[in-house]
Amino acid sequence: IDVIHAHDPNVSAIASFIIDPKGRVPCIVKYSGDLAWELLGLKKGITNENEFWRSFSTKILVGIEKVIFEKFDKIIAQSNYQKKMLESVCGVDEHKIALIPNGVHIYNYPDKEIQQVNSELPGGLKIASACRLVPWKGLEYGIKAIKHIEGKYLIFGEGPDKERLKEMARKEGVWDKVLFFGKIPHEKVQLYLRCCDVLLVPSTYEPFGIVILDGFAAGVPVVASNVGGIPELLREEQMFECYNVDEIVDRIHYCLEHRDKIARIQTKKLEEYKWSRIAKKLLQIYEEFLGWRA
Repeated sequence: IDVIHAHDPNVSAIASFIIDPKGRVPCIVKYSGDLAWELLGLKKGITNENEFWRSFSTKILVGIEKVIFEKFDKIIAQSNYQKKMLESVCGVDEHKIALIPNGVHIYNYPDKEIQQVNSELPGGLKIASACRLVPWKGLEYGIKAIKHIEGKYLIFGEGPDKERLKEMARKEGVWDKVLFFGKIPHEKVQLYLRCCDVLLVPSTYEPFGIVILDGFAAGVPVVASNVGGIPELLREEQMFECYNVDEIVDRIHYCLEHRDKIARIQTKKLEEYKWSRIAKKLLQIYEEFLGWRA
């Protein structure tokens, strides 16, 4: 083995230690904070980032991650937001961090397949969200926003928050405007987004936001909260203050009115995240360690 690349600081990291217990092989790990959110967001109902970092349980998890990160030669951050968290919260030296964002594969679909999906979806304006149905994805704010928009809110995904979201749609009086489509295969996400008018990402925590890249690839305007790594992907006029329903509505209307302008901006931005470019950055790190071993 020349290089070990763990794709998260949890199970994959532990597996890398088992493979190379004496630490003779260069080890790389990709940073992901999702495990902590799984444990605290679902079990304790934490959705606010400030509350998350103040939690005693978070401090324990961060302590464990610090020990894990010390054993790795390079840590990959997906965004500048994550890089700052690694430095300020986990105490990782900046020279040990490589900034390599997620990449996106751009799918091409035959006209027949696009027509089929269009026939499955309702007519009129369609606002879509595609994600796991968990509290920190902020879908309740999309449900509240659709009350003020002439259209439907399409939610693609499954998760433990589904029944709560359905109940909220009933209480808000928009049960007929909020449609749950369940989980769709990853390779079909861009297809369904292509058949919608706006992609809404109302997350209260988002270290990167890969679904935003799917929105870019699908050619659909993206509106998202200004949390985590999202400001590194979107322009200010496409973002809203977290939890602010009025701003969600305003940004959606703005993107619909400036659809062509937004499409040009997103298409240009998409070039930075094609896998061919991302793979080269990762290959440089592999070669760095191969040279170091030689």
